[in-house]
Amino acid sequence: MITDQLWGGTLKAARLDASTQTVGLVIIVSSGGMSRSFELLLSGVSQFQFFNNIAGSWEYAEFTEFRAARDESTGHWAFDIVLWSEDAGMSGKCVTVSLDGTELAASP
Repeated sequence: MITDQLWGGTLKAARLDASTQTVGLVIIVSSGGMSRSFELLLSGVSQFQFFNNIAGSWEYAEFTEFRAARDESTGHWAFDIVLWSEDAGMSGKCVTVSLDGTELAASP
């Protein structure tokens, strides 16, 4: 999955635009002394939730995992984002998922 390269990155920004039903996430991934910025864009969002059951504030938000499954009957995606552990993250449903302009394709 194209989102595998986000593993271990840092979530730097999250933008929810209710008028366009989009959620944009900026993730910075550092490797070998280099940093790269990615934009994960969720479009046609019909459901979105942030949850946190980790006590205290965080120095940063680790983008630990992204999972998405496509409902073949509707063509929509159900997604889960893990921040640090299964105790914190984001989830929802959307029409499209793209990373830096490349749309996520359903697994064969």
